[in-house]
Amino acid sequence: MKRLFHSVLLLLAAASAAQQSPGDARHSEEARQTAKARRAEIRSALETLGSHEWAGDYYAGDGMGVNQSLILAPGMGYVFEWHGCLGDYDRNHGEVTSEGRTLRLTFMFENKRTGFRGLAPELVAIPWGPRCYLVPADDIVGFCNDVNAGTEPRADPHGSYLLRRGDELKEVSGDPELPVGYRDHLLKQAVETSVREAGTPTLRQGLADSVFRDTPLILDAGSEQGLKPGMRLYVVDPPGLVLSVRLTQVEATASTALAVEVQPGNRAGPQAGWRLSTRPPWRALPAQ
Repeated sequence: MKRLFHSVLLLLAAASAAQQSPGDARHSEEARQTAKARRAEIRSALETLGSHEWAGDYYAGDGMGVNQSLILAPGMGYVFEWHGCLGDYDRNHGEVTSEGRTLRLTFMFENKRTGFRGLAPELVAIPWGPRCYLVPADDIVGFCNDVNAGTEPRADPHGSYLLRRGDELKEVSGDPELPVGYRDHLLKQAVETSVREAGTPTLRQGLADSVFRDTPLILDAGSEQGLKPGMRLYVVDPPGLVLSVRLTQVEATASTALAVEVQPGNRAGPQAGWRLSTRPPWRALPAQ
């Protein structure tokens, strides 16, 4: 499964790189040197700043095609870069303004959040004990999904959301300090459900030669079990299947979801009776 995921990742990365204009100024040597100099200035400022609510050097990625770095400090702005298997995918820099834990960024170069590029123009600093994450303001639910799945708090640098470098070594307890309105997205325990009905799948073309299959689902659990729109679920039975399932609408005891498969080939799609959980099987908790 990891080999398949990595192959798809490379395919999408190659397509994203191919879409970049050769004359894009962000990939010029001048832009690289400017980013390097600004990074050094910000790092120097961080050394004298000491402890700060959100300033720091952050990383998110998988160590393969996704390697995002963001360094920022008050009054010094930020530098953002995205590196991967095929080189530099994106680079930007600008100013940072803050209002509470919300950070707003300006951009020197056009900022497109498509493919292997782009940075959210508004980030929310989310403390978790001694840690600090920077999460896109429009993806707080996604961060909650990672907490529910057990992929956060992570114990190594790799993860989906920007975490201050070195914070992965710091132990946490309790829950992250989420913005008001999102705290009830954290589940006290995993929710399991089954597919009541699988709708008619549709195929759509992605970048390069990638193909996606979308299948609408009706599930046997809803808000009474703690589910909310935007939550992510994983297939636990049949075992060994990797696909994205997100809730689109939630009622009291039932919900609708969309299952998305990449490069499905001739594999059969989701079926009634499949078991799903908010925690992936490889992150299953031991019995209490």
